[in-house]
Amino acid sequence: MSKNVITVEGVYKQFNKGSYYKTGFQETIVNGVKNLLGSNKNSVTLPPTEDDTNFWALQDVSFTVAEGENVGIIGSNGAGKSTLLKILSRITHPTKGKVTISGRISSLLEVGTGFHPELTGRENIYLNGALLGMTRKEIKRRFDEIVAFSEVENFIDTPIKHYSSGMQVRLAFSVSLLLDAEIMIIDEVLSVGDISFQEKSLNAIKSYLNKGRTILIVSHNMETISQICNRVIVLKKGQILSTGDPNEEIYKYRLAELGQIIQKHFICWNNPQIAPGNSKVKLMQIGVKAEGKNYHEPIFIEDRIAITLQYQLIEPINCADVFLSVVTEKKQTALGFLSDNTGKQQPDLYEASCIIKPFFLNRGLFSVVLLFFENKKMPYFCKIESAVTFEIQYSETTLTPTELFNRGSMPILYHDTIYCHRALT
Repeated sequence: MSKNVITVEGVYKQFNKGSYYKTGFQETIVNGVKNLLGSNKNSVTLPPTEDDTNFWALQDVSFTVAEGENVGIIGSNGAGKSTLLKILSRITHPTKGKVTISGRISSLLEVGTGFHPELTGRENIYLNGALLGMTRKEIKRRFDEIVAFSEVENFIDTPIKHYSSGMQVRLAFSVSLLLDAEIMIIDEVLSVGDISFQEKSLNAIKSYLNKGRTILIVSHNMETISQICNRVIVLKKGQILSTGDPNEEIYKYRLAELGQIIQKHFICWNNPQIAPGNSKVKLMQIGVKAEGKNYHEPIFIEDRIAITLQYQLIEPINCADVFLSVVTEKKQTALGFLSDNTGKQQPDLYEASCIIKPFFLNRGLFSVVLLFFENKKMPYFCKIESAVTFEIQYSETTLTPTELFNRGSMPILYHDTIYCHRALT
């Protein structure tokens, strides 16, 4: 049986609203360095404040992580995910509770974390290795591999402050992955990199896990979580809501967080920063309804069903194609649509729509998966799972499956066209 490398027991974290927002990033790093040098105490004493100015970012959080386990932590914004990872990374301390860690930890949190802006990429690699307890000889042995993986060879002797956010993430990830820490902690930052580097990083993480290492990752990308994690912890308002199999927990989380969608069949993201997608495209709006009805009204199997979405292209794409598939609760594809786009598309807000013919879907709960391609060629540059969830019901006049079969009206799997055009901006 594998030993536990992380044990979290009854952890609480309290912040003062005033002092919390006044605390800068540099102070956080200073505290982290003090901790690494052993000069920080094991607890944090908060200044006296009024009760109504304090809030609990974490409350009674307890769990263990076994050696070789890869755990995803999910939850809505403000659930306490990043605070938990900072505690595990020893950047900050719990107000109450105990955290026990066995092994070296490499953390990839905010862009630039662990890097000194005035030092070059080369110098920062050696600095990070030293903080992990590695000798200069050990770092030198991995140096060329780190630089090659990060793709910053031409800038390795340039101060980090002149790097783009993407370059900083690539170098930070390469350092974290290749300096042989037993435990790796990642907080969402991979979404900053380009598509090719994200794919390379995922493959590298899988290789890292094959060595029996441990990963904790926070991400809003459920596809990433389901690919690399064998357990998921769901946080809500600073507390553990549930933990278990990734696919089951992700499904329950989506229903819990977006439960109103089953009735409304519609989601809109006003802020691109939190909208699903990546550095190339963001899904801004998607809805499913029966033609001639409103979103909140039930959908019956005899209805013509309209699916409409709006997506924001962040950069020019040579024929950005959309593939929309409707999947069942068991993740089986029921039908699909491919866009009719032609020509280069500039950054803008676009709208796409498609129609599901009557009787093509039986009653049940369905979700929409979106793939974005360039020129209808693999690989896709963005995938959005469970973009929207909707329910199809029987009406009082709906024919039974046997009656439909006798009339020759049973549907089969089909692919059709999703019609795209620029939305008004």
